[in-house]
Amino acid sequence: MDYSFNSVNGGYTVDVTYKDGLFKNSAKKFNKQLALFAFGNAISNATDKTIAEFYKNAEFTDDVYLSTQYYETPTEDSVAYSFATKSTPEFKIVSVSVRGFNYKMEWVGNFNTGSTGNHENYSLKAED
Repeated sequence: MDYSFNSVNGGYTVDVTYKDGLFKNSAKKFNKQLALFAFGNAISNATDKTIAEFYKNAEFTDDVYLSTQYYETPTEDSVAYSFATKSTPEFKIVSVSVRGFNYKMEWVGNFNTGSTGNHENYSLKAED
């Protein structure tokens, strides 16, 4: 399947040829199309609409979950993330995406380390 996706600000378009078989290849050998798929996943997670469109285009329709943080104003302690799954005749593919840009103050709290030395936000989100 060939598809394109646009950056949030419309500054560029990335064309991807996606096939479920991309996940059969060895992780020890670079695969340009798999790298483009991963890049598309990463830059598509800026908003609920862009990540949902990415999953739809890649036919990840079994289960799609977008965290509530996509629908709230980002804070220094929030983290927007998504999960999606896709079943093939041979295996199940799971996509996990954490918003990494267009997040205003989100993740700023990750620079705070607690008394245990752990980053506080990671510890808090692990408990959610």
